[in-house]
Amino acid sequence: MTHRGHYTDRPTVYLQCVDERLSKLLGVRVRDEQNRYWPTTRETQGSPDGIIPFMLDISAGVTNVTPEIVLLKPLEAEFTVRTPAAAPR
Repeated sequence: MTHRGHYTDRPTVYLQCVDERLSKLLGVRVRDEQNRYWPTTRETQGSPDGIIPFMLDISAGVTNVTPEIVLLKPLEAEFTVRTPAAAPR
């Protein structure tokens, strides 16, 4: 039997996804009793056994939240930057 642990001093939602490709597209947000949304921070140290910790970033006064799993869309952007011509010296 293998034992693994995760330490954090923040409230955490643990999500298990055994499909590694899909797990990279998953995110978690939480909604409080006033319908405000709060982000989570995904653990960057990996996810043994497909268990992904998402640490909550909420205000101290929030007492009840509903976690929501979101599918993140991959983003790709292309930027064109025009710089002004250099002034003659």
